[in-house]
Amino acid sequence: MDDLYLLWAFNALMKLKSNYIDRLIDVILEIDPKNAYAHLALADYYRNAKNKEQSFKELKLAFESPELEIDTKVKILLSYYTITENAEDLKVQAYELLDILIKTHPKEAKAFSIQGDFLIRDKKNKEAIEAFDKAIQLDKDHFPIWNQLLLLYSEENDFESACFISSDKSRAATTLYGSMKFVAGESFIVNSEKSNVKLSTAIYGNVLNS
Repeated sequence: MDDLYLLWAFNALMKLKSNYIDRLIDVILEIDPKNAYAHLALADYYRNAKNKEQSFKELKLAFESPELEIDTKVKILLSYYTITENAEDLKVQAYELLDILIKTHPKEAKAFSIQGDFLIRDKKNKEAIEAFDKAIQLDKDHFPIWNQLLLLYSEENDFESACFISSDKSRAATTLYGSMKFVAGESFIVNSEKSNVKLSTAIYGNVLNS
C-alpha cells in the first residue's frame, strides 16, 4: 500500500470510535511495524488523546526510519523550533530528535544545518560552528550555511577561522570571500589580525546588505 495513501486513510479512520481505532493500530503494526508514515499517524493520534509520552515514542520511531524523507522530518523540527524556546521539556525532545536525524541521515547537510539553527538559538555557538562545519563538508555550495558560519565567527571576531574561506574553491565560499575583500580590502584577508576592520563590519557591511 502506498505510504501517503496509508497516512491519509489512517487519519480519516481516526475519526471513528476509539475501539475501531485501537483495532486499526494493531492491524497496521502487524502488517508493517516499521512503516514511518504509520508511526507519524500514531504520534498524531496519541497527541490528540493527550498521551504525550506514547506520542513522542511513535514520533521517534518515524524519525528512525531512513525511508521517511528528511524534508518531512525537518518540517516537524521547525514546528518544534517555534515552541521550544521557553518549553524545556519540548526542547529536550527536539534535541533527541535532532540526534536521531543525524544518526539516520549522516550524509545530509540539512541534518547538521538544522541542528546548528537550534544551537544558535540556544546560544551554543561553539557547538553550532561544529554543526555548520559538518554541513559545509557535505554541501560546499550552499550559501546560507557559509553565511551562518561567518555570522558565528563575527560574534567572536574570530578572523583566523573566518579566513578559511579564502582557500576554499566552492562557489558560495568564493562569493563571500569576494564580498569581504570588497568591503575590507585584501589586507583583511592576508593580514586579518592586524586589520582595523572588524569581521562583523565586513560581513554586515556587504554580505547581509547586498
